[in-house]
Amino acid sequence: LACTLDFDDGSVKQPVGSDDGSLFPKDGKDAFLSWKPHLIYVEGGNTFWLQYCIEKGNWTDDLLTACTGNDAYAVYVGKSAGAIIAGSRVDTATWKGWDNPAVVPGKESYDDWNGDRGMSFFGRDASIFPHMDDTWEV
Repeated sequence: LACTLDFDDGSVKQPVGSDDGSLFPKDGKDAFLSWKPHLIYVEGGNTFWLQYCIEKGNWTDDLLTACTGNDAYAVYVGKSAGAIIAGSRVDTATWKGWDNPAVVPGKESYDDWNGDRGMSFFGRDASIFPHMDDTWEV
């Protein structure tokens, strides 16, 4: 069984694996609290919007509980923006200049994101910078 969780509105979408709707979580919080998935895959997109939605919905603690510590039950996999927010700093998204911070009310410029913390899955000083290539070498 699998489904998609929308961090923006907390809904569960695209359930697959059964026609019995009762087998799927009712909403995102239920997915973490009772369904306890083995894998949490966080897609890419606009890093700033993703971080905003996670903060707005209070998903950080759910993700950390699911994926860290002795009672962890899931593996976190992040693609692009999903990888950046797993690191210690979200502002690595400002380096490439691809994501528009103006989509987040009150944090419309890259400077507004300086120092914003990610989930620090890999320690307090390990940031993720996907899409690395020779362009970024110093």
